[in-house]
Amino acid sequence: MINEAKFGAVEDDILGSSDGGESDINKKGTIDKVHEAVEIPKTESEIVMGKVEDINRNGIAYSSVDFDWHEAKTESGLESLKLIFREGLRGMTTLPHLDIFYKNLKESTKNKEEWVKLIKAKHPLGVFFNIVGKASDIKKGEDGLFHRRNKETGDWDDFEPQPTEIGSSPYVSKDSITILFDTSSLNESQTNSNDLENRGDMETRTFYSSSLHDDTEPDSEYGFVASYRIPPRLFTGIVVKGEYENRVNEIIETMKMVYGENFERLLPIYDVKGNLIYPQKIDHGDISKSF
Repeated sequence: MINEAKFGAVEDDILGSSDGGESDINKKGTIDKVHEAVEIPKTESEIVMGKVEDINRNGIAYSSVDFDWHEAKTESGLESLKLIFREGLRGMTTLPHLDIFYKNLKESTKNKEEWVKLIKAKHPLGVFFNIVGKASDIKKGEDGLFHRRNKETGDWDDFEPQPTEIGSSPYVSKDSITILFDTSSLNESQTNSNDLENRGDMETRTFYSSSLHDDTEPDSEYGFVASYRIPPRLFTGIVVKGEYENRVNEIIETMKMVYGENFERLLPIYDVKGNLIYPQKIDHGDISKSF
């Protein structure tokens, strides 16, 4: 059996004490150079697992990429996702005839140029999203599930409760990919975006409440709006729903196609119930216990 105390003392003599002092051997010049410990590279799974979290955590921002249902069965949805991984979530205008970003993503170069022109011309471009814990019409009940208020009747029991807020959101459509991201590096404006004379006047790297009322917990229909782009470095995860739950391997391949060997950019993938799908399969209940 190794005497760990004795082994530690010998190690200190050779490498120097843990308080940074130099060892006697080094002082005498007997050892000219001490090899530093070699750091073993983390695996893809270890890196991505380090980003895993409970998607019900208050403060997680989420924006659903609204692909048409028929696109879910073609490559166009993943072509759109490739562009998002590469360039981020670009702001979309509320004016239909200028909605150029998701309408024809295969012309990505043209779209980017047109998008930049619109920003310079101060068109109202913004990324619309919600933040877990801030939607006034979605609340966690005593049963541990999330209930959504019917805005027509005011009733909280008209819709089937869900295990996650994201799963309860009416704006996470039947076949969709939702991007999770971190807003901590963005400024939260105290000005409601609707109070601006022109949404094109929104400050960069800033997000605003998009509610029709002056509140910090807007209805999920309005949520928040950020100017003018959410860059990929702020992405923290992906939530898949419907058809895209069957295309997780393709989504992973798309990420790797864009990011190559830069595993630090790969994102964990969940379903709308909060279960982890990639890089490992873990139930939401087990994840929530860990946090």
